Amino acid sequence: MQLSKKSRFTDPLPPRPLVLAIGVILIVANCYWIALGRATDQSYTTNISLYFNVIFSLFLLVLVNLGLRKFRPRSTFRQGEILVIYVMLSIASSLSGLDIIQGLVGIISTPFLFASQENEWNNLFGRFIPRWLAVVDKTILTELYDGEATLYISRNLWGWLFPVLAWSVFLCALLLVMLCLSVIVRKQWVEEEKLSYPIIQLPFAMTGERSNFFLQHVMWMGFGLAVSINIVNGLHHLYPAIPSLGGELYEKTGKGLDLGRFFTEKPWSKTGSIPVMVIPSVVGLAFFIPLDLSFSFWFFFFFGKFQPVMAHITGLGELPRFPYIGEQAFGGLIGLCLISIWISRHHFKKVIFSLFPAGVVASIPSTDIQTDEAMGQYRLAFMGILFGMVVITLFCWQARMSMGAVFIFFLLYFAISIAITRMRAELGSPVHDFHDSGLSEMVVTIFGTRRFGPENLTMFSFFRFFNRAYRPHPMPHQLEGFKIADRTKVKPSILFVAITVATVAGALAFFWAYLHNQYKFPGLNAKWRGIHAFSQLRSWLYYPLLPDYAAIGAMLVGCAFSLFLMMMRMRFLFWPFHPAGYAVATSFSVRGFWFSIFIAWLAKSIVLRLGGAKTHRKLAPFFLGLILDKFVAGSFWSLLGIARERSIYKFLW
Repeated sequence: MQLSKKSRFTDPLPPRPLVLAIGVILIVANCYWIALGRATDQSYTTNISLYFNVIFSLFLLVLVNLGLRKFRPRSTFRQGEILVIYVMLSIASSLSGLDIIQGLVGIISTPFLFASQENEWNNLFGRFIPRWLAVVDKTILTELYDGEATLYISRNLWGWLFPVLAWSVFLCALLLVMLCLSVIVRKQWVEEEKLSYPIIQLPFAMTGERSNFFLQHVMWMGFGLAVSINIVNGLHHLYPAIPSLGGELYEKTGKGLDLGRFFTEKPWSKTGSIPVMVIPSVVGLAFFIPLDLSFSFWFFFFFGKFQPVMAHITGLGELPRFPYIGEQAFGGLIGLCLISIWISRHHFKKVIFSLFPAGVVASIPSTDIQTDEAMGQYRLAFMGILFGMVVITLFCWQARMSMGAVFIFFLLYFAISIAITRMRAELGSPVHDFHDSGLSEMVVTIFGTRRFGPENLTMFSFFRFFNRAYRPHPMPHQLEGFKIADRTKVKPSILFVAITVATVAGALAFFWAYLHNQYKFPGLNAKWRGIHAFSQLRSWLYYPLLPDYAAIGAMLVGCAFSLFLMMMRMRFLFWPFHPAGYAVATSFSVRGFWFSIFIAWLAKSIVLRLGGAKTHRKLAPFFLGLILDKFVAGSFWSLLGIARERSIYKFLW
């Protein structure tokens, strides 16, 4: 039995309890910021992998720490402590994202408020919704959407209490399962394979105790360039007489260069919109992505645009939804999950053996189970997965779901979670936005509606809040936290506790912050999420669907193509295509990202070819400066818009 060094994760001074307290305080402040930003239509906080509110909070912490280092050196925070707070804020912000709790509030507040004789929601599925699962009182909901009211009256507080607590328990159980899965893959993906985790490059550079990050002229050059662009664009939004410098304004106004406008005749007009936008922060993020992924990003973007053209030429374009781009992406994600499991198969074998008693393991040849400490961690992780799944299953059972539907749904969900987490860990994808590959729709596409019945279909509609898109998926942030723990010598058990605290505090804090501001501000809300989900449910119940075998074929093609791309990568070093690029290139946000990623790929290719790794290291601070601008300038405009209670220039990503 091979022993590892016992002190590998032992920091001479482990993070102080004060760190958790500061993390919770900042979680509440950031949840309020995110909620108020949405209430005033000001911020899209969690649309990309790195959240601007978290980096801005980290930036302020670093400035405070510099002051402490000068005036009170004994009170200075170490890098590991600051980055533990960073991980806590990332987890809480993920829960606060547009595709998790913000969407959940819209879903649990609409089925009874918008039910009418015309849509027949009450007759079709209203009787299948437990009263603890959604808010029933229309007076409570009318005040929520009309605004200029308050959460703090007994009727509103009691009306929201049970749904908020029930869904908070569900979310905590869901993230517990993800966290335990991260514990299981941590050693293989962090220590053995040493994946690159590009997303955490900026936090590490900012917080390094011996780093001169803020003293590098190259970084400030990149920062200054990007800030100048965003300040001019912000002033243009306030004062249209000032010319803009493009960038994200193209996406909001529909103006600017769009290559799709040049293709006016069929079949080339089938390509649709191809906007050309240079977004400095995306260029900065993409510079740290491996070249094969950045190349695959923009190549498969055009590959997806070319498919409708070929479909029209061959006559297949007349078929509904052909060429099933979303289904191909879903199959690609399942393929990525299978690839991840295959690459780590020997590690998973050891993990499975660790569940047996030590005497049994010792009698099995070639098991090579690390240490008793590692075996204990794996056993606790499996117990956590079992406990979390029991809570999820009981929740779904009380909501009238069948055990078969629960098994199928969450098996596929956690497969998608593993795929997205591997994509982020290995390649640092700046976005994983699968709008057309949501699991609630894919399950119905595969099995049809008749096999599930109205109770299961109703819950599938509720589960759209975390399955419509996967932009703020929490599991990648959890695993990135373990990478941070490895590099800063913080014990994984301490980080486990910090993430658990952040999950509970983040869920409760954002429910409070979002409802508090939603009752105050009229107009903007997430009710369209619920209206869309339950209108689709009504369609499922009125017009039952059979399995869509053409779409299933597209999923199998997507899965097989991902496996083929990985097989070619393993056999040929020159192979430039990565399966993650194929899967993520269909994302909605890639439409606005592709040109910025192309610029980063071109710049990195030239730098590595002409100057090598040494020049790459010298120029890295410039691109980190481009990223940092996103969070400083973006936070400035967000806070200014909140202060003025109106939408000002905002970043879409």
